[in-house]
Amino acid sequence: MDNSSYNLDQRLLQAYRETVYQVLNPDIAIEIGIANSTLNHFLQQMNARTWAFITAWNPRSQLLTLEENKQRHQAFVEMVEKAGYLYFEGKGVGTNTNWEPEKSVLILNISKENALRIAGYFDQNALVFGVIHKPPQMLLC
Repeated sequence: MDNSSYNLDQRLLQAYRETVYQVLNPDIAIEIGIANSTLNHFLQQMNARTWAFITAWNPRSQLLTLEENKQRHQAFVEMVEKAGYLYFEGKGVGTNTNWEPEKSVLILNISKENALRIAGYFDQNALVFGVIHKPPQMLLC
């Protein structure tokens, strides 16, 4: 993380760090800063070197209605498909049980710059980015 992390509430950043970023099929649980052999094996099978886990739900961590979030997710998936990325559905599951898990996608072979651009387009504070055989990292938008 860079110094822009100070612009966000530290409790919010901690919540992002404690979230489990769950790929639904195949079943892979991703955690910030923790190496993941299951993810690495999957990436090797898919011939992928980089990846990003991004949501379009709840921009700037401001709670929207389920219908608004569904519409945002659909637009997000359409953008990812139009760009030609291979992706897998997922959800971000936080420790706060009052906050519904956010629909998300794992995008393969995406650059850090493009991941930040997409997440920024959907007004996200952060995303999870990774390179094969390295621990996942949180990037601030």
